[in-house]
Amino acid sequence: MNQPVLRTHALTARDEQGGIYGLELALPAGPVGALLGTPSDGSSALAKTLAGLLRPTMGSVLIAGKNPHQSPQLRRSLGVLMPDANLADVGYVRELIAFARGLRGTEAPRHSWYEPLGIDSLAPRQVASLNPREARTVALALALAVASPTALILFDPLAADVTAHTLRPLLKEKAEQGACLLVITPSVQDAIALCDDMATLERGRIGRALGQPDVDVLVPGMPAELRVWCDHPRRLLSALSLAAEVKSLSWTEMHEGGMVLVRCSGAESCAKTIAKAALQTGVEVRAIQQTIPGTPEVYAASAGIMLAKHHQAAYAATVAEERS
Repeated sequence: MNQPVLRTHALTARDEQGGIYGLELALPAGPVGALLGTPSDGSSALAKTLAGLLRPTMGSVLIAGKNPHQSPQLRRSLGVLMPDANLADVGYVRELIAFARGLRGTEAPRHSWYEPLGIDSLAPRQVASLNPREARTVALALALAVASPTALILFDPLAADVTAHTLRPLLKEKAEQGACLLVITPSVQDAIALCDDMATLERGRIGRALGQPDVDVLVPGMPAELRVWCDHPRRLLSALSLAAEVKSLSWTEMHEGGMVLVRCSGAESCAKTIAKAALQTGVEVRAIQQTIPGTPEVYAASAGIMLAKHHQAAYAATVAEERS
């Protein structure tokens, strides 16, 4: 197995949208990895920390054995697309391209790396005149322009004016050159379209890890927790305490009623048990909110299920090719 190029240990950092807490990551070169999560889960804080733009409060991050916060040489070898494009306003886009090429010492032919993204039409434009999507496309092209990158860290790349059909081969090419690739996105569909494997980031911590599909997270009979707002919580609590399906109960008194927290095996069973108890006692149920399974469980299940389908399709295509 390839040795990790990008490694974090107990990494803790926070930006204005969210944070990461004690994060452990180990990514090798070659496979295109995805981290599925929203900025409130800490995805933007992680991207900035890996790029050397946000200093961690605890823990460490190493890319090719170097700290991105302490090594300008390493930072020059990283291709990064951050949550905000923040392009340098040096006049025209063509001047920004020349400026970036000069900083990085890029020797590739002038048009070879941005023509696939179709930004040649943006070259005569003023940087300040670009709309957010256009600016993001230029920022993506600049990230891909890094010659022989140590790592590519791309935050939501398909938010730019580029399709997965166009971007996927470019990422594969970088991977074949030995780069470590990490795509950070809130979209399961984007992750499947661009990447070989994915992990989930949930409330600042890794949920489903790379290489560990989690297709059994949402299954019939998994624990479910419902909050029930009603006019007589004690009466409902008494009835629910006699139901065999109920695993635990708690309640909170409020003005003109209260809230009962009910945990059962399975959301459907839980809802039916609550409805039966309410009918028996004449309690008025004003609202019900499902708290488990919630967003983290749905993220993990979606990632695992879609990744499994992706692998099954690839396997079927390989078998069909071998038989033909």
